[in-house]
Amino acid sequence: MNPEPASTLLLLKDINLSIEVFMIKRASKTNFGGAWVFPGGKIDKEDLDSEILNLCQGLDDKKASVILNIKSNGLSYWVACLRKVF
Repeated sequence: MNPEPASTLLLLKDINLSIEVFMIKRASKTNFGGAWVFPGGKIDKEDLDSEILNLCQGLDDKKASVILNIKSNGLSYWVACLRKVF
């Protein structure tokens, strides 16, 4: 079985000398049902769509891929993270 490209976001908020962590509870009838997890999941084909990637500002696929130390499609990981958070 080959690993699927996936993305996860760790969202933290610093409030009054403590830290809040954003997590979601998985639906009971899914893998890891009922577990508290960081938002994320596999990269969908829509995350690679050029129309969506062209909406991104300040980061292009080349820069995103360098940051992630991969050859290409790095920006799709950012797109997938944001999609999963919303």
